[in-house]
Amino acid sequence: MSEILSFQNPSSGRVAAFMAKEHERSPVTEAALEWLETQGHVVAYWRDLLISEGGDDQVIAVLDRHADFLRWARLRRD
Repeated sequence: MSEILSFQNPSSGRVAAFMAKEHERSPVTEAALEWLETQGHVVAYWRDLLISEGGDDQVIAVLDRHADFLRWARLRRD
């Protein structure tokens, strides 16, 4: 049985739904998921740097939302 996963965009309120397939992932899919994890680290780096420099709150908020999405994308791989 497949599982339906969803993510709500905090800005628009729209919900995206995905059907999780119950089968082994391809190497390309695994590579893409690893790339998403790497992007999470990049976002965290820039967010921390902006906070330490007293950066723009709106940019920090955008990075926070993007980090949430990337975290959700990584969680769906388990």
